[in-house]
Amino acid sequence: MNSIFIVPFCRALSKWRPGWNKSSQCLYAKKHYLLKGRQVSLCQKHLEVMTHLVSAAKEAKSVCLAAFSDMRWNCSSITHAPYLTPDLVK
Repeated sequence: MNSIFIVPFCRALSKWRPGWNKSSQCLYAKKHYLLKGRQVSLCQKHLEVMTHLVSAAKEAKSVCLAAFSDMRWNCSSITHAPYLTPDLVK
């Protein structure tokens, strides 16, 4: 996986609340626009790591918001993932 694939994936997952114990949750996440395309099949294949991915995504979001809190770009656009704003697409 490359970073272009992982970054929006993790940012969107930071919104996820329940634990991951069934592959049907991957389809639920797709339905609610938290996962897109190939991400769903990766989720279903590697369900055992999804809890860790969600935890890492939440931590990354918190760290980003704290690190850039006093700057013009303060990571707020990550809350719109997987629909990325132009500042994150470049």
